[in-house]
Amino acid sequence: MIDVKNLSFGYSTKAILRRINFSIKDSESVLILGVSGCGKTTLLKCLTGIIPNTIEGRFTGRVLINGRDTRKIEKIQNDIGIVLQDPETQILTTKVSHEIAFGLENLCYDKKTISKLVKKFAKKFRLSDKLNYDIKNLSYGEKKKVIIASICAMDKKILFFDEPLTNLDINMKKEMLKLLKRLKREGKTIVVAEQNPCILKNLFDKCLILDKGRLVYNGDVKGGMGVLKKLTKHQRVHRTKPEDDYVLNVQNLSFSYGRKRILKNIYFKIRKNEVVTITGENGCGKTTLALCLCNLLKNRKGKIELFNKKIDEYSSKEIAGKIGFVFQNPNFQIFKNSVIDEINYGPKNFGKEIPNRRMIELLNNYDLLHKKKSHPYSLSLGEKRRLTIASAVSSEPEILILDEPVFGQDPYHLSKILNSIIGKKTILIMTHEESLFRISNRVLEIKDGKMVEKKCGRAM
Repeated sequence: MIDVKNLSFGYSTKAILRRINFSIKDSESVLILGVSGCGKTTLLKCLTGIIPNTIEGRFTGRVLINGRDTRKIEKIQNDIGIVLQDPETQILTTKVSHEIAFGLENLCYDKKTISKLVKKFAKKFRLSDKLNYDIKNLSYGEKKKVIIASICAMDKKILFFDEPLTNLDINMKKEMLKLLKRLKREGKTIVVAEQNPCILKNLFDKCLILDKGRLVYNGDVKGGMGVLKKLTKHQRVHRTKPEDDYVLNVQNLSFSYGRKRILKNIYFKIRKNEVVTITGENGCGKTTLALCLCNLLKNRKGKIELFNKKIDEYSSKEIAGKIGFVFQNPNFQIFKNSVIDEINYGPKNFGKEIPNRRMIELLNNYDLLHKKKSHPYSLSLGEKRRLTIASAVSSEPEILILDEPVFGQDPYHLSKILNSIIGKKTILIMTHEESLFRISNRVLEIKDGKMVEKKCGRAM
């Protein structure tokens, strides 16, 4: 059983969670909902003892797991497992097989059992062919699969998942849903924090909804969805018509990592102000393609033309002025000590300063005005994602490449981001999220290293 009594947490003068009370029964499955930045991740870290044992702040109240205080983490660690929102922060070894085995070794399983469980969970998460891979060479989604496999292999009684479906392709989302159903049948206690709960809602016994750090709902999932709808505003996103001029021309593009060929003779063209979504399974080469388009991977074959000029003829600074690239993991793209300085960082490198009026517009567009003086690393992952997009937009590039822009975004914030850029720039979106197909002029899929076109569907 999990018991939360008068839980509050914050940093210096900033409150994140405010006087939260609830309990979770053994074998109960609970969904934690709320808009981006409401405190879901912080709550999970409090429930698992990460806060206050490894993250310091103003922690008051109590969290008890089976009657044991989470502040004494050694008393609860054998009962709980957590899959964090960002898999990069949870990787402890260099090889896939070692990562899945790591927790089992710490629990003193014998070698034969460890080997059996590693193979079992690698197969379950479609990682059997990657057991000897160096983890740093995996895609972000594949890294997430490795972490989920390693946590589930330990067979903990209580499992916490922070946005488990984010950055997983459609097949792996289905596998994840099957896993959650199986864990529920086995009597595990499951706690999941999510931004977009629609495909998860039928799996859970109840839900908790946070708003600005307060618990505003504790009840059945159906009632919770109604409360969430009121909290989550929605803006319609309209598909726009591109212009006739081509700004990007890719011909016969191929790329390999060592002997592994990722992209095979890819062809496509993109028009000015066109929105093109590029999709495909985890590890298919979406991020690799994005890196090639920014001229960040040199040992490629084929031709890339940017505004009718070979991309190799541009300097790195010239490319950065024409293409804004938002990385999949926002933690890899933060350079300054405040939100305002981060947004100003790109323009200053081009000898420019953002006018105050434009800065306020950007902060409003990305819902960061109230965080303008905050350190970027104090933001939630969803807020960091919006900050990195705002930073890319601030330099006024003609082309935006967004690698998984849905990461950490609720529907309201996602629609707000899209409405601020669609029709004003050429946009390439690398994603698994099928809802983004509907705002795209075209959807291209990377399949077995080659490019095929898919249907877009209706606008959002």
